[in-house]
Amino acid sequence: FLRTAQGAGKGSFVELPGSVEFPDLRSCNNAFAMRTETGIYYGTIERMASAVSIGGGVVDAGMLVYDSILGNGGRGGSCVPSSIGVTPHHFITLNLGNEVRFINKEARKVIQKERVDWLSVSQSASGGDAHGGEAAELLMDIRRPDQIWLRKG
Repeated sequence: FLRTAQGAGKGSFVELPGSVEFPDLRSCNNAFAMRTETGIYYGTIERMASAVSIGGGVVDAGMLVYDSILGNGGRGGSCVPSSIGVTPHHFITLNLGNEVRFINKEARKVIQKERVDWLSVSQSASGGDAHGGEAAELLMDIRRPDQIWLRKG
């Protein structure tokens, strides 16, 4: 990512730590979030030229470390979400255990947790047998920045 240096007309590149098999890069308006092995790399994309940057770039960027928001305390285990989403006010994560977490962007804290029970959702929708534990993902529509859908894989 090209990051705009404060007070300079040049940008610098930032190497993100770790690696994930399929990184998610999600955007909402001028903000973005990217799932990494360490945390959620987030920032704002400045598209207009200004006195600080000639052609725009990434400003107000940072890393929201998973251990700090999930309260894992370094106890191990995989806390890397399987999917992420971003709205104007929240980061949303989905883990392999089908737990959805809503993280306030300003406070950088989990404000709500919900566990999705695919078995009961599928049975009530179809009236038949269903298998739980399947992969799921968060879907976004750029025309509706405040809405994110959960899709069963």
